[in-house]
Amino acid sequence: MDPHDEPAPTGEPQESSLDSDLVDPSWSFPGPEPTRLIALWIHPQPPSVTEVQAALSGPAGGPLTIDDEFDTDDERIRWSIVARVPALDLPLLIWCQESHPLEPGELGDPVAEQAPWVIGIETVLDPADPLASFTVALRLLLNGFSDIPAVLDVNALRWHRRESMEAFLGDDDIEPPAEILWMIHAVYRGQDPGPEDPVWIHTHGLSRCGRPELEMLQVPARAAGMAEYLMNSIGELVLEQGVPEIGAPLAVGTELHVVLHPWEEVAATVPADVPGSLMMRSDDTGEHSGVQAVICASDPKGRESPAWVWPENVILRLEGDEGILYMTARATERRARLARATWSQMAMAFAATPPELRPPSSEPAVVFVIKAGFAPDDDESVDREHLWFEVHRIDGDRAEGMLLNEPLGAVGLRHGDQRWIERDQCSDWLVMTRLGPCEPSRADQLWGLVERVREGAEATE
Repeated sequence: MDPHDEPAPTGEPQESSLDSDLVDPSWSFPGPEPTRLIALWIHPQPPSVTEVQAALSGPAGGPLTIDDEFDTDDERIRWSIVARVPALDLPLLIWCQESHPLEPGELGDPVAEQAPWVIGIETVLDPADPLASFTVALRLLLNGFSDIPAVLDVNALRWHRRESMEAFLGDDDIEPPAEILWMIHAVYRGQDPGPEDPVWIHTHGLSRCGRPELEMLQVPARAAGMAEYLMNSIGELVLEQGVPEIGAPLAVGTELHVVLHPWEEVAATVPADVPGSLMMRSDDTGEHSGVQAVICASDPKGRESPAWVWPENVILRLEGDEGILYMTARATERRARLARATWSQMAMAFAATPPELRPPSSEPAVVFVIKAGFAPDDDESVDREHLWFEVHRIDGDRAEGMLLNEPLGAVGLRHGDQRWIERDQCSDWLVMTRLGPCEPSRADQLWGLVERVREGAEATE
């Protein structure tokens, strides 16, 4: 299903106004674009308005109120309505239409790929809190219809399968990560790029949040993974703090800064045959020619003709573990809730790991670390400093660990100190193994990971 082929019913929800404090006026941003979600309906007969109204009223926190119901000239659209729900103080455009069959294997589910109908929802997210309103809209579809196998997020060009939606939306106390609002795409030149081949990395989805889409240009393929990691972090920052003035320093971490520039300015310096150049964008029907902010190094490169380039120094420092990215307050709170909710899974994996595979052995195969926040001078009103501890013992809802870093402001703590950390203090945890790391969002995979490490250790004895 090509999301660009999805016909929109006549009538658009009223757009909300953009908070001028979120995007500096120098960007001339027009405001958030509507969000569109397309849910697959696998039954032979299309759902009626009454069925959809009844199904969505439960997860909506009250009755779905229809403001308008109208006809359309498109024969594939069976009905369309404008409605409101208590959980979302924004108008919703809801419709039902015939589906386009998907390519075999696109979802790995033949029944879903042959779904004869779709239910569409369109709205404008609240620019003051787009994550909250997007979460409500997605939960309406997930919880309202028990047999919808997948939902297409048209703005981000991303399919959400039911099992993945249940994983990140299943707990009402833990909101999904902000990056669910956008998708990062990487465009290479050719099918088999070398490590130095230039890559164009850009987001789809931020513009519906009232923010410019983000880009990086001419990033070497070897650095693409870390560049995407940095872009996700910057996406969270601009979502929470707003978009700075063009060319103004943006602090993304400890002694790490970038600047944002309009794509037209940066793409003009990119060779014509390189992804992201002016030439490469000339045939993309305007998809990448809106308000796009290119993430650049703090200073331009070159003497005679200075050009804004990708933030190489920032990425090199991150790759060398010499830099720490800032986390937004919202992301920190989400990680803390998730870490506490999955504490028991981490504790069971710790208990299942033989002591000889953990510190203080000389070559540990598995290292458990937890993070906890401490207020400087014991003043709870001051921002807490979050510190990592290497876990040596777990006793129910508390763990004893050794402080791994030197505090900047936390009083009474020094590198190497032993401290008991209560579960309610924990703001994050991480398990590092020979087979890779595991964090709270992957807690369901932790037991199997530890089992494989243990089996591998036994096989080498």
